[in-house]
Amino acid sequence: MKSTKKDLARELYIKNHNLPRKDLIELVMKQLKTSENSARTHISNVSKELNVSLGKQFLTRNTSKPSLKKEQAKSIVLGNFAKMTRKELADKLVKELELKSLNSAQTHISRIIKENGLA
Repeated sequence: MKSTKKDLARELYIKNHNLPRKDLIELVMKQLKTSENSARTHISNVSKELNVSLGKQFLTRNTSKPSLKKEQAKSIVLGNFAKMTRKELADKLVKELELKSLNSAQTHISRIIKENGLA
């Protein structure tokens, strides 16, 4: 049976999980002949799967930080929803959060409104 890159990454991770992440990424890139992004993805997926059985903790990103654009947008939208139009809110988000486009701002606004039952 042919081993997939996922299987090979799993084997490498089991044998080398104590290496620093940077070295582990380089090892996976070299052994699997893959890009850095691909190696990072393989390592992340394998670590989610195996860390508990290896006695390690899997750390996830804290996505509810007030410094993230998502949280800043939520604060702006909820604070100004009643007194501003959607266009004004979108302009404010683009200006204050340096979003790339009005479409991106509109997407944030729609998601926030839906999540908070303001529609």
